[in-house]
Amino acid sequence: MCTLPYPDRFYAAVAFAANPPPTARGVTDETRLLLYALFQQATEGPCQLPKPWSWNVVESAKWTSWKQLTNMPATEAMRLYVRTLEEENANWWQLATDDGDQDKVQAIMEAASAAAAAAVGVEVPMNGVSQVLNGDEAFGVEAFPLAGKLTALVSVPASGQWTPKEATGLLRARYDHASAVCDGRMYVVGGNSRGRFLSDVQVLDLSTFAWSRLEMEHSAHTTPSTSPPPQSSTSLPPIAGHKMVTWKGNLLICGGHTKSPSDVLGVYSLDPANQSWMRLEPTGPAPPSRGAHTATIIQGNLWIFGGEDPHRRLLNDIHVLNLEEMTWSSPKIKGDIPAPRMKHVACAVDDRYLLVYGGGSHANPRADLCLLDTETLHWSVPASEGVAPSARSGHAGAVLNGYWYISGGGDNARAIDCTAVLELRAPENGPFRWLANINSDIPGMVGEGQSVVEVAGALIAFGGYSGDYHNAVHVLKPKVPVKPAAAAVAATTSEPADNTVIEEARQQAAADLAAEKEMLAAEVASAKDVASQELQLMRRELVTAQDGQAQAVKELAEAMHQLADEQSKCLRLEVQVAELQQKLEGMAEIEKEVETIRRKEADAKAEEEKKKKGGIWSYIAGTDTAKGPLTP
Repeated sequence: MCTLPYPDRFYAAVAFAANPPPTARGVTDETRLLLYALFQQATEGPCQLPKPWSWNVVESAKWTSWKQLTNMPATEAMRLYVRTLEEENANWWQLATDDGDQDKVQAIMEAASAAAAAAVGVEVPMNGVSQVLNGDEAFGVEAFPLAGKLTALVSVPASGQWTPKEATGLLRARYDHASAVCDGRMYVVGGNSRGRFLSDVQVLDLSTFAWSRLEMEHSAHTTPSTSPPPQSSTSLPPIAGHKMVTWKGNLLICGGHTKSPSDVLGVYSLDPANQSWMRLEPTGPAPPSRGAHTATIIQGNLWIFGGEDPHRRLLNDIHVLNLEEMTWSSPKIKGDIPAPRMKHVACAVDDRYLLVYGGGSHANPRADLCLLDTETLHWSVPASEGVAPSARSGHAGAVLNGYWYISGGGDNARAIDCTAVLELRAPENGPFRWLANINSDIPGMVGEGQSVVEVAGALIAFGGYSGDYHNAVHVLKPKVPVKPAAAAVAATTSEPADNTVIEEARQQAAADLAAEKEMLAAEVASAKDVASQELQLMRRELVTAQDGQAQAVKELAEAMHQLADEQSKCLRLEVQVAELQQKLEGMAEIEKEVETIRRKEADAKAEEEKKKKGGIWSYIAGTDTAKGPLTP
């Protein structure tokens, strides 16, 4: 908890809100408006500006929020500013100081004191870190961080739709690249352009929307003695399907497909200030090489999930890179482990959970949500409400104000032309909620392999492939809700608000309610359409199943009839076999009798032959040739 006295605590909170670390929780647009109004009240006093034109929704919203504070004292505005920030990020002081790092604490204390002194006209030397506290860069101009620098981005209307944004400078079309924002600039690294892998670094200045190429220097950098991992000055090879995150002013590249893949996952560091590459060599068991994975920062750790290895095998393993110590680990995961996949998206929820959506293979994309609790290391299937988007892979995603925007992708049959929106919350606070899709027929917003980043309350999409390679830039700014300030502010207001302001707020609230009602009606209609289609499909499947069952019953009856016939035949054959067997037994007796008769006949014939051989002489002599002479 922050122990700085006021107004130093207020200016430290403003610095945090102006440049929140990647692990900070996003805040809603309504909270941003309230922070803007409280900042103006604390530093400028009551609103004395003329009312802006009603068609300028953003300026009208800001003016209304500030005007409603009327004569609130500056000290009370400072206190409410800090309290409002703590409601969204209770641990903002720990995040700002890296859990109490003494050097960070000292730097922030000096910067806050200098800013407080400068606010009352005292000349105090300021270190570089304090300059983010100056008004325009800390909610002094716009209701979003860094908006004072990003004038070209601020000019994009908050229409809630993707808007093409013309950028000067020629940039090669590409997809499967990596993008990240650092210090008001969007960096685009590598990618695939017409089958050729790239290694260039392109920079989009978000204040002018002008492209430029970052000419990299390859000078060697020595490894500080306090840094555990050894390093080398190897530059980034041509690469695609890699991931890039911002970490402490540098850009970290991890993984990706190259023409000559290595055995382990490569990690590179890009220093924008020095325009130089470093290949990092973290200690510990490095994960196998892969691309089309996800890399998400949670509590100072980079969580790697899934992807495709150089042999085109899909992966579903988890590896963790401790960004402070630069050490790899491969924790043992349990629970409902997701199916292997690539070209999915992932985001951090409540700086604890890793949420994964979609991906899969080219032929079999998925539409599932998977949630990993990084503290218990347990995978689960989270509950969700609303109409879930269709299966897809190759999509891109970014979180803005507590909503996850998932854009583009494909399903092996078509390129997807809509952006799905998921309302995020900690699992213990209820299910995630799918909102109505943001449809777009802009050619550059259809397809896969694009990148989407969040900056200053807006989303920026670049590149992609849909049968052709794209290099267009598109911006999406959600509609800014024009609502009264929070109840805490209203309760501290010493004077009633102007009737005109109240009436405008009432009208705007009614308009917001009507718009929300229309959105809910559209969601209900969409759900009904989906349910009707599913019901018709189920009815057709039921009729088909019933027909199949009737046919099966008919075939079964025929088979039973045939079986009965065959059984009758078998019975008749058995009777015939028995009769034949009896006949065969009678034949044996007959054969014996025939044999006896034959022997008798043979004996008779033999006797007769003997008689014939004696002749007339035997008869006269009275001798038997067989027995000798007859005796008287």
